[in-house]
Amino acid sequence: MESIQRVFSKVLKELGLPTPVDPARKEGSVEKQQKDIQVFKDLLTSNLVGEMKVWGGNFDEEKWKEAKAKLPEIIKKLQQESKEKEIKSYFDTYAKVMKKFLDAHCMARAEVKTMPFKTVYMQKIPKIDQTDKGMEINDKPVGFVAELPYQVERSCAYGEMKDKKPLFAPIIGSLDMTWNPPAEKPAPGEKEYIEDVALQAAIFEAMDKQTTVNSVWRYENYGRKGEPICDKLMENQDLMVAMERVASEVHMKDFKGNASVNTLFYAVDGRTIVGIVDYEGIQKNAFEALFKLCAYLEDVPRVAGGAPGGAPAGGGAPGMVTSGGAPTGLPTWTEAELAAQPQFQAQQSSLPMWTEEELEARADKYTGGGGVNLPVWTEEELQKVAKSGGAQGLNLPEWQDEGTSDCPKCGYATQPDWDECPICSAKLDKRSAPAAKPAAQKPAPGS
Repeated sequence: MESIQRVFSKVLKELGLPTPVDPARKEGSVEKQQKDIQVFKDLLTSNLVGEMKVWGGNFDEEKWKEAKAKLPEIIKKLQQESKEKEIKSYFDTYAKVMKKFLDAHCMARAEVKTMPFKTVYMQKIPKIDQTDKGMEINDKPVGFVAELPYQVERSCAYGEMKDKKPLFAPIIGSLDMTWNPPAEKPAPGEKEYIEDVALQAAIFEAMDKQTTVNSVWRYENYGRKGEPICDKLMENQDLMVAMERVASEVHMKDFKGNASVNTLFYAVDGRTIVGIVDYEGIQKNAFEALFKLCAYLEDVPRVAGGAPGGAPAGGGAPGMVTSGGAPTGLPTWTEAELAAQPQFQAQQSSLPMWTEEELEARADKYTGGGGVNLPVWTEEELQKVAKSGGAQGLNLPEWQDEGTSDCPKCGYATQPDWDECPICSAKLDKRSAPAAKPAAQKPAPGS
C-alpha cells in the first residue's frame, strides 16, 4: 500500500508548493535571517569583494491558503479519495513545518580574494525528518558550497559512523544526483556551475542518499585505505582536526542510520564542487573546514588537463587517472590529409627490382629445387654421395660378413670361436676362426 508521504509528494507537485529541496526565496528579503547573514559577512572580513547577494525564505500565506482550497480537486484528480482525511491532516502539519523552514532558510553569495575558490555560497538549510512522533524540523544546519577550477580524480564523501573515527571515502559507482550537467560545457573560468542553485540543493540532498552513506560504511569496513585521494587527505592532521569540528548527525539522539555524511566533493566537467554542512549551525567550523579542504585538494591526484569531458565522476578503479584529452605527442592526420598522401609503392624501398624477363635471363635463377648461390647436383652425383656413406668427408668402415653364423635359438649372428650366444646364452658349436682377421674388427662378446 502506498505510504501517505509518497501520496502527499504527488499532491505537492500538483499544487506547486515549495519543498526543502526547492524552497521559495525572495532576493534581498532577509529580515528574519539577518543574524545568519551577518555571521557569514564577519567570517569573510577583508576577503569580501564587493557586496554580497542575499535571498531569504519566503512563506506566502495567500499561496498556501489557495493550495488548501484546491486540495479536494487534486485528491480527486489523483484518485486518492480514500485518503482524503489523511492528506488534509498531513497538509496542515506540512504547512506549519515549512513555515518554520522558510523563516529560517536563507542564501548568500560572496566573491572572495586570497582564497582557494573565487565564489562561495552560504545556505541555511533546516532538516525535516519523519519520526515516530510525526514531522519534525531541525532549523540549525548551515552549509557552504564552493567550486574549484579543476577536476580531482574522483568524487568522495566525508562522514562518520558511531564509535568510529571520521573518514574520507570514495564514492562507489556514480554519485546519486538529481542534477545533470548542462549540454554546453563552458570552461571553469567562464562560468561556475554553482550559479545553478539546483546543483547546490542536489549536493546537500546527495549527502542523505543511502548510496552515499553506503560508500562511507563500505570504505570503513574495507580498512579505510586504498584510494589515493582519501589516504592523502586523512594523513593531513591539520585538515582532519578542522573536519572533525564540523558536526554530523551521528551524535544526535534520534539518529538511526549506520553513517552520516556532512561533506561531499563532486568531480565533473573539469571542475570540482565542494559542499559542507554543519548540523549544529556553527558557521565558523564549517567555513574553516571548507577553506582547508579546498586548499589541500590542490595536492591530490586530479584528471590530467582538467578539461571538460574528462574522467567520469565516480567510476573507475581506485588510483586510476585518465588523460582527459591530454596530448600524447604522436602525429595525427585528418581524413583529407591521409587521402592526399602518396600510396606506398615498391620504388620507395631500397631493395633492387627486376622485370620478369630479367629474372628469366639470370644465370643463378631458381632451377631444380635449388636457389641463388646454392649448389645444384645431378641425379648421378647424388647416387655417388649415397654410396660413399651418405656424407662427403666421412671414411666409415663397411661391415663385412666373415664366417659368422646364426644362433640356433635366437638367431643372433655369432663368431665361429664363441662358446655361447651373448644374447640367450645358448651353447654354440665351436668352429675354427678364420685366419688373418683384423683384431680391430673383432667385436667382444656382449658388445
